Amino acid sequence: MKEAVAHTAFHNSSARFDPPKCHPNTRVAVLQKIMDWIHRTDWQTLYRYILWLTGTAGAGKSSIAQSIIELCLLEGMVIASFFFSRTDISRNHGGPFVATLAYQIFFSVPTTQRAIEAAIDQDPLIFKRSLDHQFDVLIVQPLRAFYNSVDTSDPACYRLIVIDGLRY
Repeated sequence: MKEAVAHTAFHNSSARFDPPKCHPNTRVAVLQKIMDWIHRTDWQTLYRYILWLTGTAGAGKSSIAQSIIELCLLEGMVIASFFFSRTDISRNHGGPFVATLAYQIFFSVPTTQRAIEAAIDQDPLIFKRSLDHQFDVLIVQPLRAFYNSVDTSDPACYRLIVIDGLRY
């Protein structure tokens, strides 16, 4: 699996040394709104499982994403991250996207390891399949099994995957 991973896309990659983050006392309201969504304390976003942060280039979306990751790391909530970059050929396309997330999920949610290993053993060329298929087999199914085995009303099971720079 590690050959298919874009290690430079991790939130803590050495390739992203000193990544942009919000300066202290800036974007406080935005960060708080996102943290309220993550902690499920905002009744307006209680049943929204995806938060899509949009804005123009240079508006600070990457800084916000990095700051949120750093806040959530303190709470043990980060499962995985992927930071796309137009200038880095290892992460300027979707090819390594699923492998990179699955690699991080494998280590951050140990109960997914057996399912991820089995999927790779069953199909050694899984990383050559469509992204939809990879995503279903390596991310959705293992995480679904994890969430089916825990009390989802317990805030300790809240986990976060951050994707930055995804273009639609």
